[in-house]
Amino acid sequence: MTGSGTDAYLLVAVAEGRWTEDIKILTKEEYHDGVLSLQGCAHVGRSSTAWSNVDERKAAQNLKNDKSGAYHIPSTWGKGGQAIFQEEPPFYLYVQEPSDARLVFTVMDDDIVGDGDPIGSTSKKLVDLIPSVNEKDLVNALKDQVLSQLRSSSSSSINEDDLVDSVNVPNVIQDWSGDLKLTNKPRKKDKGGQVATGAMIGAMVAGPAGAAAGGFLANMYEGQVRGRVSVNLRYIPIPSKSGVKRETYKAKGGLPGVSWGDLYDRHILELQQQSANEVQSEEQQQLQDLRLGGSDLEFCFFVSHDETGCSCAVYRSLEKRMIAISFRGTCTPIDLVTDASIVQDAWVEGEDVTKEGVMKIHSGFR
Repeated sequence: MTGSGTDAYLLVAVAEGRWTEDIKILTKEEYHDGVLSLQGCAHVGRSSTAWSNVDERKAAQNLKNDKSGAYHIPSTWGKGGQAIFQEEPPFYLYVQEPSDARLVFTVMDDDIVGDGDPIGSTSKKLVDLIPSVNEKDLVNALKDQVLSQLRSSSSSSINEDDLVDSVNVPNVIQDWSGDLKLTNKPRKKDKGGQVATGAMIGAMVAGPAGAAAGGFLANMYEGQVRGRVSVNLRYIPIPSKSGVKRETYKAKGGLPGVSWGDLYDRHILELQQQSANEVQSEEQQQLQDLRLGGSDLEFCFFVSHDETGCSCAVYRSLEKRMIAISFRGTCTPIDLVTDASIVQDAWVEGEDVTKEGVMKIHSGFR
């Protein structure tokens, strides 16, 4: 980092592979804002700020007072500045599909007012840093531990509780430490005199036409992104809870005398009977999930529109790790038009509605 006023902090996020627009930005575009350019991140980790006016001595005093130990080393001739984070508490990011997830790191310059400005970014596939990220690897590792325990003990001297206690989950936790070179940066908004300088040099060479060409070329020049981040990663696999029994959600309706829950259960029962009459492999039967939202949908909250009164109910399913949203229209003209319209947009703004599996929503609800 150059300059004496750089107040650096680090943002870290996970870009899941299913968010194709985010992956395209990270892999195809040279200039972007890193984490700030992503649309599909559920949560983001943020370090403390290494303020440029805090040196190592002041940071040590801050640590004694239970404050941040981050400090700044100013840049010198031929060497950029450094942000050092001492005893920084870890933050945890949940990865739904580890095999196709990317870790995104963005170095920011903090502002007293506002969120700050991105300096540079880089992204890496999780499997490039920690190759063994499959849940099967975790299960196999735990099985090997149990088998090893059984081989080393006689059957009469070990019981089920002993086996459970002997399974050491930290043995399958994986760590990675290293430096990641920044590869992307934002496109310059303020060229810092590049255009004027290019125009002046071009005018000296070839007159007005040269001035135009010189200004254009200087305007395109962005320079190379420089810098690196040193990080410590720890991958903690979470075993599947497929055997956990959860309370089954009972569907409800708003019309008196109509039991939507019973109708839905009968519909599922008919589908199960049809499925039982079909010839399917055991694996196909296990993969088939007749309940679109899982069997454990849990109501969370309502969101209502201030003007029209249109509302939506938000549910979650721990079983399927998904969020479901149910809209309820009103009798206002705008909602009646929306309900009658067949025009639909992507639920996640920017996704291609022509692709199979993309969630859609009525245009009026947008």
